[in-house]
Amino acid sequence: MSRYKVKRRPKKPKSIAARMATLPERPERGNRRTALILLSSCIGFLGLYLCAWRLQSTRWYGFSIATEVILYLLLAVLIASFVTVNRGLSRDLPTPDQLPDHMTPAEKQAFIERLRLAHDRARPLAYVIFPLLLIVGFDILYTMFFSK
Repeated sequence: MSRYKVKRRPKKPKSIAARMATLPERPERGNRRTALILLSSCIGFLGLYLCAWRLQSTRWYGFSIATEVILYLLLAVLIASFVTVNRGLSRDLPTPDQLPDHMTPAEKQAFIERLRLAHDRARPLAYVIFPLLLIVGFDILYTMFFSK
């Protein structure tokens, strides 16, 4: 007798309904939509950044403002507005048990609903902040390692 157990494949179910139950679930379409939004915003902001950088290097019409400074200030303002609109950096909503005892259940529910709406209002800002963070990161890497 071998001390190792032989793993056998499970038998395939015969009916179509049983086969469908064993299939993994499809990912939500919201993930694809979010990925497309982020990809398109990354491409758009990268194009704007490269155009501004090109204008700065050729100095068309006396354009000599540092593109990096404008980008960093824009990113700082967007991050501050995201934190303000989102009411912090947390994504999790509190449960009614975590809220103060002096609040009535209706007040607790209203507070949680307002917080959920604030998270929904802050989401488009995240779609703008993430590509700008990537551009700033690549700009810093380029400046550190590849510029002369």
